[in-house]
Amino acid sequence: MVELTEGAYAYGGCVREKGKAAPYTCDNSKLYTTQLEKVVAFFKGAEPPVSLDDALEVTAMLDAAERSVHSGKTEAG
Repeated sequence: MVELTEGAYAYGGCVREKGKAAPYTCDNSKLYTTQLEKVVAFFKGAEPPVSLDDALEVTAMLDAAERSVHSGKTEAG
């Protein structure tokens, strides 16, 4: 299970598995800059930084999370 921290000053969360928990935070100081560099390179003809399958999987996960927020139930991704 992955849990995201909402309303915190840092991007992070906690990964939980059978009695174990591993909290994490991400260094987001250059997140936008790095992302924008990859977008510019892509539009200049570079290979995509992620595969289409990975992008679709992440999109499905975000869609399931959104539906779960609205339904209050676990949703399939």
